[in-house]
Amino acid sequence: MVTWRAFRALVRIGWRESLEYRAESLIWMLTGALPLFIMAVWISAAGSGAIRGYTAAGFAGYYVASLAVRQFTAAWIVWDMDEDMRQGRLSFHLLRPIDPIWHYFVRGMQSKQMRLPPLLAALVVVALVVPGVRYEGTPLVLAVFAASLGLGYVLSFLLTYLVGIAGFWTTSTLSIYQWFFLLSSFFSGYLLPISLMPGTLGKLAAVLPFRWTVAFPIDVLSGRATGTALLGGLALQCAWCAGCWLVVRLAWWQGLRRYAAVGG
Repeated sequence: MVTWRAFRALVRIGWRESLEYRAESLIWMLTGALPLFIMAVWISAAGSGAIRGYTAAGFAGYYVASLAVRQFTAAWIVWDMDEDMRQGRLSFHLLRPIDPIWHYFVRGMQSKQMRLPPLLAALVVVALVVPGVRYEGTPLVLAVFAASLGLGYVLSFLLTYLVGIAGFWTTSTLSIYQWFFLLSSFFSGYLLPISLMPGTLGKLAAVLPFRWTVAFPIDVLSGRATGTALLGGLALQCAWCAGCWLVVRLAWWQGLRRYAAVGG
């Protein structure tokens, strides 16, 4: 059972570590700027016209939002989990009075405090400076957007945590994660708006969980998701989170049995 006092202690530790690794956080932000280069290509292709409803300004607004949303919702915890398993530190986490999943949840959140302010500032600047870029700013939209970011992180974390759990059975967790990262980057809408994906790829993106980590929050902020689609999207995010939570818990307990059997 998670105690509030133990969770607060994890948050304080994570905050201190994020302050110690501010340079690392900056590097992650810069290396995650790929959407800005793709944005330049699409803006050039759109010219003074539009591509499937996206004008040059529309592409600018989408990709800046994509960068900001992905930086917040992504959970880079596989390296920590893999190292803890290989070095035997997982045994130490198992002795704590709080489930290890909360340790990794906070670790995944620890750099968000450093990244969020400049990214939100970038959204505001783009909306004010670039002609034609428009983000919705009504209280309802902002509330749904904030909720979609939180749920997007939870879903991204659970999916990534599931990849980390594979370390109980294989030493190739990081290789698996590379493929996972590639698939999630594409089908989440991070590199390409889902509405621009051709045929089968678009249908596949619609049924996979990745779109709910990036594309949906962007659609909320840009006004592409309206009316019942707002609450419906949040409901689907919750459903995916609940389903992934069940799978994660089942895989975790199966993995622990193997970990104990080999002397972990």
